[in-house]
Amino acid sequence: MTQTENNLLGVLATLYKYWKYIGGLCLVVGIAASITVLLMPVYYKSTTVFYAASQDLALPEFIFGNSNQAMEYYGTNNDADRLITIAKSDELASFLIDSFNLYQHYDIDTTHRLADYYVKKKFRSLFEVKRTKEDAIQISIEDTDREMAAAMVNAARERIDQIAQELIRRNQAMVLKTYEYNLQQKQREILALSDSLENTRRRFGIYDTRNQAEMLATQVTKTEGKLMKNRAKLEALKASNRPALRDTILIVDATVRGLEKELETLQTKLKSFNEGLALTENLNTLYEELTQAFAEDQERYQQFKTAYESGFPTSLLVEAGKVPVIKERPKRTILVLASVTVAFVFAVLGVLVYEQYKNLNWKEIFHA
Repeated sequence: MTQTENNLLGVLATLYKYWKYIGGLCLVVGIAASITVLLMPVYYKSTTVFYAASQDLALPEFIFGNSNQAMEYYGTNNDADRLITIAKSDELASFLIDSFNLYQHYDIDTTHRLADYYVKKKFRSLFEVKRTKEDAIQISIEDTDREMAAAMVNAARERIDQIAQELIRRNQAMVLKTYEYNLQQKQREILALSDSLENTRRRFGIYDTRNQAEMLATQVTKTEGKLMKNRAKLEALKASNRPALRDTILIVDATVRGLEKELETLQTKLKSFNEGLALTENLNTLYEELTQAFAEDQERYQQFKTAYESGFPTSLLVEAGKVPVIKERPKRTILVLASVTVAFVFAVLGVLVYEQYKNLNWKEIFHA
């Protein structure tokens, strides 16, 4: 028989010698552990799973189909990280603590100066948020009340969505203010340009840049024709030198003078029209362009305002929190078996150490 076999037989013999003590210790520990785990509160876990939604769902160009790109419904890693950050924030913890009266539920004295710290510490020990291997977000809450666990985890998911929407709406509100300021500026520019255009039209007598020039030219030509015709008639009447035509000559002469005045007025109007035409057309073009730009900006503003006022999701629900059927912990059988195993190991080690050194004279060792 080898030395190893002799040592092993010695160990077994020692353990057999003290088997009653070892068994008794394991039995006592087992009973104590069983009583302890039976007194431990039972916790139930409810879990909800969702994906982060893309911010495209909140953009007006995608909502109203003005974008050439396809809308993305699922968010990026940045979107998921933002939701996880919100889930771990004090804002969410405070919301759930207040909504479900967790001070009373966790039996924490609200008058204690560290009450806020204790209740959040207790809550966070029962709250878990993580990314799954499929890149979904999973939130779990444990509680002794199974229905309360499900209610809390669903309320947490809904509140996360609300907080994320509020963050996006803050940025949208800033953009809306910028739109409103630009619209007010353009409106003032349009009014100023309209006044300038009106004054220019009045100054140069321009009311229709497209047809007025043709009308004036036509009137000038007709008046010139009438004037030449009446002048020729007047000269013919004067050349006849007949006294009976004196009244007719006076009438024709008056007609010629009237036509001369009319022609002079028309030529003045045509000259003034030509002088102010370029300026009027430029002002009119600027006015039309600015009015068109204002209308487009106003349309974009209304679309953005509609997107701001309408609801948009920041998360896409996969699985809502359900009322758990089975408990999450404690695992009573495992705890009892682990306690008995630990007691057995320490008992064996204690017996072997005792048997090995029981014959030593400890006084001699310490006084040597």
